[in-house]
Amino acid sequence: MEHPVRITEIEAQNFKSLHKFRLQVPKFCCLTGLNGSGKSTVLQFLDFIAQQARGNISGWLDERGWKAAELPCKLAKTSAVEFALRFNDSGKEISWSARFDYKSLRCVQEKIESNDITYLEVKSDQYAYQNNGNSSDRSALRPIEFKYQGSILSALVDEKLPKVLLHLRDFLRDIETLEMLTPERLRQRVREANGSLGLGGRNLAAFIHDLGEDKRRGLVESLQGAYPQLRHLYSKKLRSGWKQLRIEEHFNSGMLATDASHINDGTLRLLAVLAELASRHEVVIFDEIENGINPELVEMLLKELQDSPKQVVLTTHSPLILNYLDDATAKESVVFVYKNAHGFTQAKPLFEIPSLAEKLTVMGPGEAFADTDLTTLSQQLSSGQAA
Repeated sequence: MEHPVRITEIEAQNFKSLHKFRLQVPKFCCLTGLNGSGKSTVLQFLDFIAQQARGNISGWLDERGWKAAELPCKLAKTSAVEFALRFNDSGKEISWSARFDYKSLRCVQEKIESNDITYLEVKSDQYAYQNNGNSSDRSALRPIEFKYQGSILSALVDEKLPKVLLHLRDFLRDIETLEMLTPERLRQRVREANGSLGLGGRNLAAFIHDLGEDKRRGLVESLQGAYPQLRHLYSKKLRSGWKQLRIEEHFNSGMLATDASHINDGTLRLLAVLAELASRHEVVIFDEIENGINPELVEMLLKELQDSPKQVVLTTHSPLILNYLDDATAKESVVFVYKNAHGFTQAKPLFEIPSLAEKLTVMGPGEAFADTDLTTLSQQLSSGQAA
């Protein structure tokens, strides 16, 4: 990952509670706020964006148990979902804007631009794309005569796309969202991972198998900081191609092998997070990162997340998480999510709020957060009062 792509900013109009929503996204982004403020919705939006580049929006909705008509914000006056993202690709700024129609499940308008060059445009059931990054080498608008869901990027063949669009499409496809990790899914036997931990981490056993011996060994070394008795981690092959996760631990009385069905919840969750950090994905997203993990292991986990070359987006309710961030990192990374008076989710860097910035001069980030009444803070921000 010598020159990773980074998401630098997202804008959302009319996706669930995200309306007139904007977020600057640092390399390590920690979303916090009250229950119901929309933190998980931000993660769902990022997964929705990634799915645009994969297509099969109907399958994505079915997997979540959602209906397409539930995507638009019920409080807004429009039914179309609009979004804009900005990226940095090795110093090159790229923007992608689109209008998604929930009835047809596709982006009916799209534009991808960089340095005043329009690489892709979709409008009025027509599309055009740039061939070689040369402003004079753009294909003419042509009618869309094929079916697809999501972005047209999901349907165009590789040979017809310029490198900038191929790179962006592959980057989007590799965004991994793990906002529903559950012990039940993490314990499942599975045949194939297809490069992803899957919804709720259900592909963990095959995902670990596909990492390869070197990465599995590195994963064991990371886990030994929390579980020094751990010696081996592997996926046992069963009949018909099924794989089951297994660990081996060394004690004075001998070696103990344990299948996933008997591994404790916290170990499984920690394993899933660290396995994801060893994956090829450039952006990884976690919901309530501290859930099920012992407080004494949080510092180790936060260090792994911050030291990773990946872009990490996570949510948390815990002041303990913030305690392990230095002041500079906290100022850049911690974002407070709240709902305004109209019921729309908004986001603001936590330590740009005057009252929190003042507390940070005499307290650590976690202490300042714990010393703040979040309900009052949300009400002040919602009403436009200085907080």
